[in-house]
Amino acid sequence: MSQNELLVRLPNWIGDVIMALPAIDALRSHGINPIVIGRPWVQDLLDGLSINCLSWPKTLTAGIKLLKQHPCQDMLLFPNSFSSALSAKLAQKKVIAYVGDGRNFLLNTRLKKPSYAHESEIFYALSCQTLLQWYDIEHNQSYQAPSLQIHPEALKAAQTLLKDYQVVDNYIVLCPFAHGLNPLGQPKKWPYWQRLEKELSDKTCIICPGSAEWEQAIQCFPNSIILKNLPLNTYAGLLSMATAVIANDSGPMHIASAVGARTIAIFGATDPLRAAPANAEILGTKSQWPSLTAVLNQLYR
Repeated sequence: MSQNELLVRLPNWIGDVIMALPAIDALRSHGINPIVIGRPWVQDLLDGLSINCLSWPKTLTAGIKLLKQHPCQDMLLFPNSFSSALSAKLAQKKVIAYVGDGRNFLLNTRLKKPSYAHESEIFYALSCQTLLQWYDIEHNQSYQAPSLQIHPEALKAAQTLLKDYQVVDNYIVLCPFAHGLNPLGQPKKWPYWQRLEKELSDKTCIICPGSAEWEQAIQCFPNSIILKNLPLNTYAGLLSMATAVIANDSGPMHIASAVGARTIAIFGATDPLRAAPANAEILGTKSQWPSLTAVLNQLYR
């Protein structure tokens, strides 16, 4: 085991993992070797970063076993949940994390979450405090927006896929799906996606649904190329080459911005001040969706 290995429990959502990348970069810039632990798709998502990834099992018991089997004793938690702290404690790890959710007694080093508006900066501050308190290192570099490296093989796979579908020039990726509800019980999906696709019927539009979204995509978006269940690294490659990506507040929105795609991010049920990518073109507010005309005008601007 490397002396500077650090177990890092990643957030549970794709967008949050992307927002945690600057925090991971801060650790690595000082010789810390993070062993990141996350959902099974994390290995695909971070394939181009040359980082050690472990897949978190489905049950708490299996997760504790996984942690116990790893020789590294130090662990940083990005999730705010009680269960993430409990599993680390039961695996006898030394834990640093933000307080909250009744888990303070499970943490070895307790940190108060800063009042920054943006989630990515909150993750970044946690890494900076870990460097300072555990390694006596002051991280003086300024915060940079998330950047996701794409593995060359994933980019090649995306190029092959486009060729298979005879996409040889400009294309737009639409990301109309967003899971869950906001704290007020409102859906996170912009209500005008079908009308937008109809307006773009003379353009090459691509939609990449998950398996649960496949039938809805086929039914609702007849003018688009539908690509089902792409590996996340291939999806990232596809997004990186798009003329534009139009997305709800979702994982694909964050991936697109992190790989340098022109990203039009649509908000209306969540707070862009907390979650919007720094490099995206933001439309809407946490309580007001943009109109169809506003999105079209932004696309053609």
